[in-house]
Amino acid sequence: MRQSMRLVWVMAGLFYVWSAALRADGPVRLEGSLSGVDDLWRGVEVTLVLDRAVPWSVVEAENGRLLVRIEGLEPSGPLGSRRIAMVPDGVLVTLDAPHRVETAEMKVSGGAARIRIVLRPGADEGVAEAGGEDAAGLVVAIDPGHGGRDPGAERDGVREADLMLSLARMLADELRARGIEAVLVRPGDITRSLPSRITQARAAGAGLLVSLHADALDGGGASGASVYTLSESGGTRADALMAQRHSRGDLISGLDLDGQGDRVAIALMELTRRDALARSEALAGLLARQMDAGGVPMNSRPVRQADLGVLKAADMPSVLVEAGFLSDAGDRARLVTPDGQRQLAIALAEGIARWAGDPGH
Repeated sequence: MRQSMRLVWVMAGLFYVWSAALRADGPVRLEGSLSGVDDLWRGVEVTLVLDRAVPWSVVEAENGRLLVRIEGLEPSGPLGSRRIAMVPDGVLVTLDAPHRVETAEMKVSGGAARIRIVLRPGADEGVAEAGGEDAAGLVVAIDPGHGGRDPGAERDGVREADLMLSLARMLADELRARGIEAVLVRPGDITRSLPSRITQARAAGAGLLVSLHADALDGGGASGASVYTLSESGGTRADALMAQRHSRGDLISGLDLDGQGDRVAIALMELTRRDALARSEALAGLLARQMDAGGVPMNSRPVRQADLGVLKAADMPSVLVEAGFLSDAGDRARLVTPDGQRQLAIALAEGIARWAGDPGH
């Protein structure tokens, strides 16, 4: 639905910084001489340089104006372009025609923060808000669980790693048939650590990570498919560990944290993760409903949360699909057949496509 003003929360604008880890008391200063609007081949680029990172968001107007809300901002010297002006809420950008936001990001380096917004000509027909992706531009990283030295669960000669690789390839085909790019973070029977799977997904430019598993329980008693998202407590612990063990450039895609301390990195990761987790939960519910509607036998608790390592990427939604239990004869018989795998792949692909195309999620 078109509106004269639409609030667009972009990823960088979700880095709410309420503690001393990210800012000192007092107003935020805009470096006017370093800020401005530059023409591109098709569109414009807005650059705003701040003395530190603070909460920010973008509001689009259909009459060719763009408002960048910046918390606690005060002007600092002359502005670098006549097309930008200080207003009480932030910075107002005046363009000669309606434009739509293509990308928006904040990079933090050496204590300063640089907001970069790229706009393309034309009215926006629906900006992807928190929880939605444009299906045509979405890259899905598919993670077949286990592999290589780790076969995963085994029953009656059936290995979880082999089944999930077959299912992953089928899911990738179904996604591509729907115009969604898909990559496998484990393309063959090879060993991959959990952190490397996340790194592979990020390197592929993925906007979603889907991990596929089929567990087995001693004594049986469990059956049916379910979908997991990361528990909030698991995310908090993960942020601290990742900030200590990983380079700053490998923590959050699109945000440069080089030179920032652990407190800054952890705070930004936690806030970014909140958005990713909300989107993950929306997808998990949709996938469970889609599988159920597609005739896939479901677990009595189809949506669950757990502290799972493969779901600990701070900057992208991620879910783990438990396709069934190899310890259950019915699940095992279904998962080893091409028809059973195809039924599941179609349901998952349809759920992902619906999630990707709906900005309300």
